[in-house]
Amino acid sequence: MEAENGITVTNLTMSGDYMVYTYECDEDVVSMDALSRNKKLLRDNIIEELSTTDDEDQLELNENLKKIGGGYIYKYVGDTSGETCTIKIEADEL
Repeated sequence: MEAENGITVTNLTMSGDYMVYTYECDEDVVSMDALSRNKKLLRDNIIEELSTTDDEDQLELNENLKKIGGGYIYKYVGDTSGETCTIKIEADEL
């Protein structure tokens, strides 16, 4: 499933108490260096999106992850280099 231009969701799993989203990045479109350099901005944007959503399922997931002390992990993987950029968000940050 394409998340945005050049970024495709390839896996969604639970690892312990964390919901892990794995994205493959088309490195002809997305620079892994730029993702890594802008990691804080990307993290802030994800937190804002997760905490301001009107999606009831997402809000319920946020609350359930808070109850168990978990959170989210977003893992971006370059399709040619295999480089990764990982962002971890605790549910209580939402």
